[in-house]
Amino acid sequence: MKKQRSSNIELLRIIAMFLIVLHHAIVHGGLDKTTIDFYTIPNFLVHGVTIFSLQSLVVFGKMGVAIFVLITGYFMVYSQARFVKVIKIWLAIFIYSLGLFVFTIAIGAQNFSLVDLVKSILPVIFTNYWFMTSYVVMYLFIPAINIFLNKATSGMRRLVIELLFLTNVILPIVFATMPDNAVALGATNITSFILLYLIGAEMRFRQLLQPRYRLVSRILFWGSLIGYIASVACLDGLGLITKKTFFIEHATVLSGSGSNGIFALGMAVGLFILVGTKPIKSRKSINLVAASTLSVYLIHDNPYIRPWLWHTVFGLGTVSMTAWWLSIVRLIVVTVIVYVIATLIDMARQGLFNRIENRFCSWAATRINVTNRWLEDKVSLVIAKLTR
Repeated sequence: MKKQRSSNIELLRIIAMFLIVLHHAIVHGGLDKTTIDFYTIPNFLVHGVTIFSLQSLVVFGKMGVAIFVLITGYFMVYSQARFVKVIKIWLAIFIYSLGLFVFTIAIGAQNFSLVDLVKSILPVIFTNYWFMTSYVVMYLFIPAINIFLNKATSGMRRLVIELLFLTNVILPIVFATMPDNAVALGATNITSFILLYLIGAEMRFRQLLQPRYRLVSRILFWGSLIGYIASVACLDGLGLITKKTFFIEHATVLSGSGSNGIFALGMAVGLFILVGTKPIKSRKSINLVAASTLSVYLIHDNPYIRPWLWHTVFGLGTVSMTAWWLSIVRLIVVTVIVYVIATLIDMARQGLFNRIENRFCSWAATRINVTNRWLEDKVSLVIAKLTR
């Protein structure tokens, strides 16, 4: 009899993606500066409580991103990255990227452009989804990363994590107003993902998903959340005192620029341990919904769908001008609607095309492996001739 999986980590994926959708509803809808300049002093004096509340929620989306990569590192460190998995991820990206581009043109939300068409056909190369580009590149490095992790000493692993933490977490804070400086010193989305992968793997090595670490994880999660909210309050307050919008505009700086915020990382590790140490029996409903988390992201954060979704469909551009509790309720309701609809769309896709997609991925992976072996043989032959 096949052993059933515990669904706690699958539930964590769902929670993480829900928070990512909520984050996008805020930053691309509720606090989208392309529609309203929220951070003028007069506007903040009137709607400051609501804006502060939304700024405080931003960190949860960054935490959600970190959780996804931590999970990958935790479970992949003893596994092999397969071409078929990469191809399956790429195929989903391609389908939704091109399909949603055509959809937005059909409904009049997007004008046709040859450049945008090429970007939609090659979304990973042209970073139509920054997360997926970084994730796919990181995934391709997993075999090499795992060789290092399984052969390096604990001291060497710790040193690499510390160096990446310095370049991808600390330096972006120091150079918050000069991001190019941080990038020049190694702070990129890809290296941030590698850092998260290494942390997830280290959690596996140290067996941190045990009940005795629950107290520490609670302190880490709540301490990080309170620290982040306090930092937002301090910067907003400093903006009001000095009458400079610079501080209010950068109040969320410690949430990070992608997934590298120090507080988001602390919250992600804490929540991962809390949920990971609470196993639940395998539930088909949870596993079914969790299987569509990637597609929920690909659907709702498509660059052509994004402005139409948050502004035309849900009109979130003015949500920061309502009472703080009402804005939060509205954003949560919208997030639930978007999550449910995106999940249903992906379930329909899987039901109709899953077998065809799996066959294509298996065929493509086989062809890639055959090509790789042919190239290896040719390279070996050339090297042998050159060294005679």
